[in-house]
Amino acid sequence: MCGPTARIFRSALRMSRVDFPALFCFGDSLTQRSFNTEDGCWGAMLASRYQRKVDVLNRGFSAYNSEQATCLLPRLLPKGAPAPYVMLIWFGANDCCVPQAPQHVPLDDYESNLKSIMNHAATVGIPRERVVLLTPPKYDHKAWVAHKAKDGVLESQVGRGEDLCEDYARRCAEVASRNGTLLVDVCAAMKARDDWRSLMLDGLHFNVDGAKFIASLLASVLDPIIESLPCIFPDKEQIDFSNVRSQIQQWIP
Repeated sequence: MCGPTARIFRSALRMSRVDFPALFCFGDSLTQRSFNTEDGCWGAMLASRYQRKVDVLNRGFSAYNSEQATCLLPRLLPKGAPAPYVMLIWFGANDCCVPQAPQHVPLDDYESNLKSIMNHAATVGIPRERVVLLTPPKYDHKAWVAHKAKDGVLESQVGRGEDLCEDYARRCAEVASRNGTLLVDVCAAMKARDDWRSLMLDGLHFNVDGAKFIASLLASVLDPIIESLPCIFPDKEQIDFSNVRSQIQQWIP
């Protein structure tokens, strides 16, 4: 390689790398689906809201519970790796299955698992004031039974109940309060709406209106943390077209 291209390449190697701060979204299918453009797309909405400020990382695992999450996290965020700037933790929707269901996690174990996840986040350098717990949402049993019936699943086989999710939501809120993390009480916010069922796609997951609802709840907590971050590289109003190369090379966050 020679000529102008080589000079640009060598110059780039001398410049320091710019990494975007990360918004690390850790959860079950409610998180995995958060970039689904047809429904459940609250993660994509946050990525749009905070573009050029943070990278929104989707680390959602469909059907997983908090016990599995404690096994996953050290492999996703090993000690010594760069720490995300903010972390969302959203488990419980599968933990609160009926006790006979394989996904079920007892309430006290659920609390212990949330603490374990938060403690690991602290060890990799995420302060508690930038950790956000989300409670499991309300659950529409009738809608979920109808959805599963399309696959031949009987009501006795769905393994869920409407009352259990509220017990887990309360425990999640208590964990956040006792441990100094931020909280988005999805369950309570849904209960405050007479039309909360209209936010659901199938009784368990969110539709587009539900995704907007979740994104709005999260924005109220995340805006004070993220909005003060600098725009990565000069914004369009700040570009000096007479001195582009020097401006970019010298830019620091």
